[in-house]
Amino acid sequence: MTDPVTDPVKDPVADLAALSALSALSGDERTTLAAASAERLLPHFEHFHERTGAGSPEVLRSALAAVRTRLADGTEVTLRTMLDSFEQIQVAADHIGEGTGPTLDEAARIAHLAWYAAAAVTNACHASVHGRVHETRLCLEYEDYAARLAGDVTG
Repeated sequence: MTDPVTDPVKDPVADLAALSALSALSGDERTTLAAASAERLLPHFEHFHERTGAGSPEVLRSALAAVRTRLADGTEVTLRTMLDSFEQIQVAADHIGEGTGPTLDEAARIAHLAWYAAAAVTNACHASVHGRVHETRLCLEYEDYAARLAGDVTG
């Protein structure tokens, strides 16, 4: 899904600084950050569902609830929960179409935003299992990409 409009060349120094900052956090802190990012993206999936009838925002809300429960009392996020949220990524991907950058129509942009939301929820689930940096970094990147793309959609 790399696109020169929505995915500009990254500053390697800034990227290293971000990775260093994320590495300094505990696993639970990284999970909290990933879940917060996913929570902010969830309205994009809800909007996608309202427009298309596709996907299940409830699956993603339940997955985020499982992540919050894991943070609160240690109850593990189940593989089934992760797989169910992962399936929502494919639902959004099926609606993206062929356009990129300025050629995206509104429906494709909404599907892209939904993809970022579902992927962020799935990565927050993964972060809750092992607390590594990679999944949290992806959530933050998806949030950044979505913010730029949503600006294009909403004017």
